[in-house]
Amino acid sequence: MNLRWRLLIAGVVALAIALPVAIGLASRHAGPPEGSAAPPLAAVSADQDRAVAAVLSAAGDRAAVAVTSAVPVRACTSGKVRGSVFARSADLYVDPGGEDALIGAVGAALPGEYGQGLASADPAPPRLAVRRGTATGGAAAPLTAEVGAVTLTVAQLGEGWVRATAQSDCRTGPSPSTVAGSAPAALAALLGTLGTAPDSVHATALACPGGGQTVTWAALSGTADSAHLQQRLAPTLPASARRFVSPANRLPWRDGHASVVVAASDDGTHITVQYTVDCG
Repeated sequence: MNLRWRLLIAGVVALAIALPVAIGLASRHAGPPEGSAAPPLAAVSADQDRAVAAVLSAAGDRAAVAVTSAVPVRACTSGKVRGSVFARSADLYVDPGGEDALIGAVGAALPGEYGQGLASADPAPPRLAVRRGTATGGAAAPLTAEVGAVTLTVAQLGEGWVRATAQSDCRTGPSPSTVAGSAPAALAALLGTLGTAPDSVHATALACPGGGQTVTWAALSGTADSAHLQQRLAPTLPASARRFVSPANRLPWRDGHASVVVAASDDGTHITVQYTVDCG
């Protein structure tokens, strides 16, 4: 074998040895590969739960309420990682005109962690204080606050309808909540008074600050007559129930620690019921 071929073979061997080492060293400094997953939602889901639970606790018995699971609201990219922004929410129903007072009461009653900055010795930037925005389009001024990687917003969605939303940063998930027990018999009884029955039922749980859970059972009826729900249901409400006025074909009420919201589906061919038992 002549010298030229010996040198060529030696060069190929050296390159074969050096290339994997070079790739390994480069990968240590290049960060996550394009398209890798964002951090899991589970790491911040407790902050989401605490934020929504804090709103419910602050609202007290001022509103009928229902909670929902964390759902992805939009795709996101953080650096080179991809995921979704997740929102966990609670709907609160009051009489029209009471939305601003409810949001104000929530802001005043939120725990101190939502309204105070971090200690000055902490190198992290301070949390943003609870703050009210500007009322626009006839809607009450929204409230916003931050805790950890979660942004809390409490805003009016419609007449007598306020939504509290705890939104994550870019994450993967979600983390399903676990609900023990079966749906209350009252849920089927309500639909029975309207001449229909549950076609599907699912439950969502929210941990309470002092232990236990707030649970919302959501039922969708089969095809049903959804006209004039308020007039048809009003005579069946318990004497102790507090009924909230709604301009929509919807009847929210509260009886102690139980909240109920009965409404027509968007197309008017079904009836939805949300039955919630809160922490109290």
